[in-house]
Amino acid sequence: MGLQSHSPLKKNFDRVVNWVVEAGLVQHWFEETLMFAKKTGMVTPIGHEDFSKTQQSQLDGSSESGQTIPLTVEHLQSMFIIFIVGNLMAIVVFIIEIILGKCTRW
Repeated sequence: MGLQSHSPLKKNFDRVVNWVVEAGLVQHWFEETLMFAKKTGMVTPIGHEDFSKTQQSQLDGSSESGQTIPLTVEHLQSMFIIFIVGNLMAIVVFIIEIILGKCTRW
């Protein structure tokens, strides 16, 4: 994970991860996810080559016309909007902190 090798949290984190693995939760989650994927048709058992055209095109990343779709700015528009709104909120909070900091000094 994201812990440094000599972090004081590493020992506790390793202990919890060990409990989860020993309890069989990782295996259970894996099997549950695999069963869900099989039910929804996301995967097929090994050796079965009966993918429908839509499933195969989803795996290939191609559209119904058989060609891949390049990403454009329009595909990422919502991400840019979220980024801009977040930055504007940060600027507003920063300005409020500056104003409150000047008011409390006196």
